[in-house]
Parts: sequence; C-alpha cells; structure tokens
Amino acid sequence: MPTNGTQTSRWPATLLFFYLASSGIVYGTIRFGEVIARKSLGATEIQVTLLTMLMPLMGFTAIWWGRILTNRDRRPFLVAIIVLFIGGMVVLGVYISSYTHLYFVHFTYYLAIPLLTPATNRILQQHVNAKNHGVMYGWSQGVRMLLAAVISLGGGYYLDQVTDGYRYLYLFAGIVTVLGVLALVFIPNRMPNGNKNSDSFNIVVDPLKETIALLRRRGDFLRFEMAFMLYGFGFMILLPVVPVFLVDDLAMDYATIGLGRGTVMQLVLVGGIPLFGWLYDRATPQIIAAYVFTMLAFQPLLLILSGLSAGSMQLGLFYAAFVFQGFAMAGVFIVWSIASNRFAGDGEDAAVYQSVHVAFTSVRGIFAPLLGYLTMLFFGKYTAMSLSMVFFLAGGMYMFYLQKKDGIHMQLVPSKE
Repeated sequence: MPTNGTQTSRWPATLLFFYLASSGIVYGTIRFGEVIARKSLGATEIQVTLLTMLMPLMGFTAIWWGRILTNRDRRPFLVAIIVLFIGGMVVLGVYISSYTHLYFVHFTYYLAIPLLTPATNRILQQHVNAKNHGVMYGWSQGVRMLLAAVISLGGGYYLDQVTDGYRYLYLFAGIVTVLGVLALVFIPNRMPNGNKNSDSFNIVVDPLKETIALLRRRGDFLRFEMAFMLYGFGFMILLPVVPVFLVDDLAMDYATIGLGRGTVMQLVLVGGIPLFGWLYDRATPQIIAAYVFTMLAFQPLLLILSGLSAGSMQLGLFYAAFVFQGFAMAGVFIVWSIASNRFAGDGEDAAVYQSVHVAFTSVRGIFAPLLGYLTMLFFGKYTAMSLSMVFFLAGGMYMFYLQKKDGIHMQLVPSKE
C-alpha cells in the first residue's frame, strides 16, 4: 500500500489539531439537540426523527464539495462557512424559542460539515505524513471528546438549573466553532495530486459520474462502503429512538442524560481514540471496523435491559450501554474519519474518497431514521433497538469477510510473521 512522502508541518498540523479538538465544544452541545427538542420544546416523535436526519441528509452534498475543492484554494470557502456560522449559530442561537428555531441552528451546522470534512482530510494529506495520520487524528479526537464530555456534564446540570439555558449553550458553541474554522483559514494550501479542473466540467452532473466511476474502479472501496452501510443503519435507527426512550420511558433529567449519553461515553472515547489511532497505523480499516461494529450491538441490548429493570440496576445498565458505545465508537471515529486516506494512498485525492464516504452517510440517512421511527411507532422501542442490533452484527460479520478479501492489501506496517 503506497504511503505519501509528506513531511509533517508543525504549524499547519497545530492549527488542524486546534480545529479538530475545539469542535468538541459544538459536538457536546449538538448532542443535546434531540433531548432539548423533546424535553423543553415539546417536539413530537416525528420532529425528533427529522432533526436526527439533518446530519446524514446534508452529507450528500459532500460529493460536490470534494470535487469543487479539487485543485482549488479551500480558504475562500472556509471564510464563507465562518459567515454562515456567525449568522446561523451565534446570532440565531440566542433566539431559540421553538423547535423550528432549533432545527435551523442544526441545519446551519450540518450544512457546513460536508465541506469541512473533505477539507480537513485534504489538510491531513497535504501536511501530515501518512504514517502519523492515525496518531495525530487520534490525539486530536481524544481532546475533542474530552471537551465534549465537559460540555455534556456541565451543560446537563446547567440546563436543569437555568430556564432556556440552551440558548446560551448554543451561543458559546457557535463562537468556538467560528474560531476553529478560522484556524483552518490560516493553513496554507498545497495543490494535491489529481486531475485539473477544466472549463468543460459540469459541477452538477460530473461529480455524480465520477462517484459512480470511482466505485466501479475500486471494488474494495465499494465493498467497504456497503459494510459501513449496514453499521450505519444500526446507528441511525437508534437516533430518534434513544432520546425519546430516555425522556419518556426512563424519565431522566438533563443531568443524568448528559452524564451517561455525553460524559461517560465521551470519556471512554478519550481513552479509546488514541488507542485506535495507534492500532490504525498498524492494522487495516477493515479489521478494526469488524470488531467495533460487532461490539456496538451491546449498546441497544443494555438499553433494553435497562428499560426492563428498576432503581440502581436500571441506572447501572444505562451507564454500561454508553461505556460500550464510547469504546466502540472510538474505533468507528478513526476508521470513518481517515480510512479514505488509506484507500487514496499518495496517488489520489483523499478528499474525493472522503466526500463519497460522507455521501453514503446521506443515503442511509434517508431511510434508517425513518425505519427507526416507524418501527418504534408500530412495534415499540424495544423492537427498534433489537433491529439495530441485527444491523450492527451484520456489518461486523461483513467486515470480517472483507479483512480476508481486501484488508491484506492495506497493511501499512509489515507483519512480523
């Protein structure tokens, strides 16, 4: 597997690290979104579902952003994102008084992510040596989740004590996000390897054609995405179900939800992400994904058992569910975020692969949350959580198969055998 010869540039790497780490502030805030919608703003189950669908649906635009950024200076686009965040998160955030307001704040955030994700992958490819991708990304994500854990813990208690406190939480998160994207603006642009943009390029149609061509040419990447699709269905089925389950069935307050779903999970992520970053540089994306997808099946299982229990047993199982999720998602974050760089190697643009990867999130985002909602509506929350377990296990088994078929060709560090 080819690796790039890029020497790690300290200043750009530091700025990238700052952006990735500081994004934990807004991540910790956004995680409260569905709970705020249900608990404070009286959102219906379908409204909670629509809120959870924003992230994957906006992700489909990534296939256009990845191609637009090819051989172009990303910084003007990042400045536009800063303006968007100032208006849509910083200003609008302090006026949240209804589900509609909250929806548009989340819409602003998720509209920007499909551009920011391929842009950060390209920065990583251009300024950090491939052999250090896992460690660098792992540590930055560890700090990111540590900050998210602090926001989840403090934010939960704050929301319980301060009426409409979510307004100021979103205001603070918006300001930090603007500063983080501003750091990316100061990173110099290096033109990556790849085809030059031409005057005949059709920005509407050609990215779709190139996406199809890439998937036809790289069967290993297509198979990898299909396995991720199975995992993604399991993950997204839970998105509308878990917030409603915690508020309605377990009757938990913001502090308890923030501690378990936020702080406990994210503190486990803090410890797990550097570990999986280290493993990523010595293993393959397929084998890591195989184990963590399978492990994720324990989260809905433990939540089901929590709902069937009472008292301290219920609370213990609730926390255990998010311990399992936190450790497994540490591996998922690493593989989801930078496996595209491994597929691209040194000869292709990692941002193009990542944009396709993000777009696949949108494909499952159209169906999986609605499947979770409909299953919850007609068969109950326990059935919906059981269905998510089936998808997690299917994704894990398929990745074990792909390790044997494709993973052997993606090892960066030679085996000692």
